[in-house]
Amino acid sequence: MGGALRLTCEKQKCVIYFLEGDVLFATSNVKAHRLRECLLKWNLVSTALLATIDEGLSDSDFSNRLLELELLDVPTLERALARQVEEVLRPSLLWTEGEWFYDPKVRLSQHRKCTF
Repeated sequence: MGGALRLTCEKQKCVIYFLEGDVLFATSNVKAHRLRECLLKWNLVSTALLATIDEGLSDSDFSNRLLELELLDVPTLERALARQVEEVLRPSLLWTEGEWFYDPKVRLSQHRKCTF
């Protein structure tokens, strides 16, 4: 069993994807939660290295491009993705107002389980 939990608080939105009770991924509409922004903030890559990668890519496509260009290795990327999920979840789970909707039919296209 899996699905997606959509949380909304004012203009902020978050989606948490689950599979068999495990968090697969979480994303939000906050720019600081985008993988590109997180990697820069954590000093895992430089702005110069990222300049060659289209800013409009989804985090999934961006991750694949990082691996293709060998800017990150798989273990480092997996740790960064897990940390990104934490960055999304931490403020979202503190919301005391807003709306939520769980849809058990939604599936994440890439089944990449986050390890915390």
